[in-house]
Amino acid sequence: MSVKITFGKKEQTHWLSPLLGGIISFLLSATAFWFLLSDEEVQGGIPFLPDHINTTIGQIFVAAGGIFTALLGLYAFYEFSKMVKKAK
Repeated sequence: MSVKITFGKKEQTHWLSPLLGGIISFLLSATAFWFLLSDEEVQGGIPFLPDHINTTIGQIFVAAGGIFTALLGLYAFYEFSKMVKKAK
């Protein structure tokens, strides 16, 4: 089974696909935001930059990924609601 979120012209897909896509996207987004809100020490980064700059860069990228996956989840639930309304 695969989860497919498409843009543009729609092929006939099962209603479960956008529902699962939205759930998975929101779980990924929640994981990113949980990581941001926890005070875990992060190791690694760009070697020649100070640790506080590496931490800030990492937080920006994780936040951007969390926001992006939340938007994908919203779009998937929008597609799900359109499929449910169309089926009625």
